[in-house]
Amino acid sequence: MGPLETLLDFTLAHIDSLSGFTGFE
Repeated sequence: MGPLETLLDFTLAHIDSLSGFTGFE
């Protein structure tokens, strides 16, 4: 897995947890 895929996966997971925490969907 390259750095770009890792960053993308981390970003998506972060956004998902953020949206779940704030209720922003």
